[in-house]
Amino acid sequence: MINYTKFSILFFSLSIPIIIAVFWLNYSWLILLAFILLFITGLVLGSIKICSNFYIKTICRGFANKNAISITFDDGPNQNITPKI
Repeated sequence: MINYTKFSILFFSLSIPIIIAVFWLNYSWLILLAFILLFITGLVLGSIKICSNFYIKTICRGFANKNAISITFDDGPNQNITPKI
């Protein structure tokens, strides 16, 4: 799967010919706009699909043969409740 670094390198390496085509060869600026929207869409999809490991390595599933739960602190540990856990 492609990660953020590879995606950005690919985008910026392809954006140079597109910028040249738009500004020097008088292609439509809609091509550049569509390319930027494609980049933003890729970033949004990478953010929505956490298991894609787009930004960082993530663990989305545990072992199916174990009866266990995972506790996460998405909002940070709460000083009053965390010691009770």
